[in-house]
Parts: sequence; structure tokens; C-alpha cells
Amino acid sequence: MPSVSWCSQNASVGEMPPAALPNSTLAAPARDSEPIASLRIPTIRSSTRDLTVRGTGLDLSLNSFYDSNTWDREWLLSHGRDVGLEVDHSDGLLFHGPSGYCVNFDENDDGEFESPTGLNADLVENENGTYSLTFERGEYADQIWTFTADGWWISQTDRNGNVNRLRYNSDDKLASIVDSQDRATRSTHDDQGRLTKITDPVGATAAAYTYTDDGQVATLTDRAGQVLKFGYDGSNLTSITDATGNEWTLSDNDAGKVASLSEPTEDGPATTEYSYDGDQTTVTDPNGGESTFTFDNQGRQTSVEDQLGHTRSQEWTANSDVAATTDALNASVTYDYDEFNNLIGTELPTGATTSVGYADSANPNKPTSITDPQGDETGAA
Repeated sequence: MPSVSWCSQNASVGEMPPAALPNSTLAAPARDSEPIASLRIPTIRSSTRDLTVRGTGLDLSLNSFYDSNTWDREWLLSHGRDVGLEVDHSDGLLFHGPSGYCVNFDENDDGEFESPTGLNADLVENENGTYSLTFERGEYADQIWTFTADGWWISQTDRNGNVNRLRYNSDDKLASIVDSQDRATRSTHDDQGRLTKITDPVGATAAAYTYTDDGQVATLTDRAGQVLKFGYDGSNLTSITDATGNEWTLSDNDAGKVASLSEPTEDGPATTEYSYDGDQTTVTDPNGGESTFTFDNQGRQTSVEDQLGHTRSQEWTANSDVAATTDALNASVTYDYDEFNNLIGTELPTGATTSVGYADSANPNKPTSITDPQGDETGAA
């Protein structure tokens, strides 16, 4: 199982769940790190790209994540023991994704696992006791992730059989990842089990880490020697400073919710403020303009009203796919899906429709044809 018992319903696995849309977050990107204030579940997330190795059909990308919504507010790595299955979970299996996102696979009476809403992935137990998770859509579409009987993530395979393999030390720490071209990326840990260095296949240090006395990442140095510095108040991330001295600062209110996010500009810090009232979050931009976001009980954005009073809204399917969007002029676009949650058609405000066909029974999630509003059909690769 994962090495720490963290769980964030606010994070996402790649681009999943679909509720994690660009218009439901505000991002203030630094050059190498990106602090994000979530509007629905008040939290701060920061992510860094530590290493990318081009592979055959399947690249290897290592990322670090901080999420204030996890119970211990520690940094997570996109590979290794921070990703996996809790096989001794009370109901089914609990999947921990690369960014802190977690979701439960309920087990039926027949021993099969139900796919969680919005994840679009199937989990099966293999005859040898291992588990396979097959992604149907999203960033990891057509990939199969394999886990040991104890829930350790050991391989990532694409549709053509290209594989990244994860290897672990005797102390349960990630030792290396052998990519699709049989090259090894290695990790080094200190005597407290903390990741201190990632070494790429040619022996160069791709990322190095130091830690605060409380065990949080204090600095991250990239292969070019550029240093990112992180500041904290206890376990709460309060600042990110890049190699040129640009600083992003963050603050919480008395309830522990994100209150502000300031980013550097040529004219000084530009601050975005956040306030909360039930299912609504109000965002005040650096110029004083207010936008109010409304969410349903599953954390999905249902509407936003901008500073001019214009409202945009969206509806959702049971699988958390967008069912309809309505713009500020009350013009709506509707989306239709089949039993596999594949998009099979759209209808524009003019009444014009587009349809998508899925005729390959061996690949029920792959479109085979698209018919435009004029009735012209083209094949889909």
C-alpha cells in the first residue's frame, strides 16, 4: 500500500476527474512551480516537474506535489510508494493517484470492482494476485498500471506494450524506474527515508532536495542549478521563491482556508483574495473585480458570475462528464454519452449536431467516425 495514509479528493489523477476543469481553479504559475488555489475545497497545491525522459511510446515524467488538503501536508512524488492501492481498506480498494487524488473501488458480491464516478478506469484482480488498472480516457488513456498483491505500483504499460518498471529497495523506498528503452532513473534517500536526489539515465542529477526541521521540502535544485525555495508556517506552505528572487506568497484565514495568493509582477505583488459562503466561493482579482463560483455537493462547478454580472453555467452527468454548458447570452451546448461514457453527440445553440461513432467492439472507447452538422462522415484514427 502507499507509504503514507494521505487522501485528497481535491487533487486529480492527471486530467481526472473531469470536474477538475481549468475554470474551476486559479493558477499563478512560477517558472518551475505552480501554486494553485482551489475554489471548491479551499486548499493550496503546488507542483514541480522534476524530470522528463523521452521514451519509446511512453515517456517518463517525475513530478512533486504539495497539497494542503492532505492530512499531513507533506510533499508527494508522482511515482513510487506515494502511488498505489490500499488493499486492506474497509470497502474494496483505495487507489492513490500521482497527485494525491484518491478514490475507492467498491467490491461487488461477485468479487469485481465498480469503477468510481469520473475516473473512467477499470480495476481487476489477476489470477496471480496482482492488480491491473486500465485507464479508458484522460492523460493515461489506454495505459495499464500493475500493482503487487500488497498494492505497490510496479509497472506502467501503454497500448503498444511499452513499459516503465518501478523497482524498490529493501527498505520499501523507490530505487529506480527502468523506462521503455531500458534506461534507469535512480532515486537517493537520506537516513530518514526522504528523497534527496533523482539521477537521470546518464548519471546527471536531475533534481536535488533539502528539508526543513519539520520534514517539508525546503529547496529543490534542478539540473541547471536553479533553486526553488519553499517557506512554511508550520506545515502550511506560505511562499515559493524562484531562482531570480520572484516570490509567490499564500495565506490562510482563521478557518484554515486559502485567503490570498500573491504573485510577482513588474509593478509589485498582485494579490487574489478568496472568501467562502456555503457552496459559493468569491474570488477578488488584483484589480478588485469579483467573480462568484457555485459548486454542487460533489464539488463540481455549476456556475460562475463575473464582475459584470454575466453568468455561465454547466450541468453534469452521473459520471461527472459535462452534460450542457450555457454562456452569458443564454446559449446552450448539450453533450450526449453512451453507456460507456463515450461522447456520442453534441448540439449547438443553432440546433446543428455532430455525432461520434464507436464501431470497434474490441476498443469500445475509441471513436471510429465523426459526422458533422452537414451530414458528412469522416473516419477517426
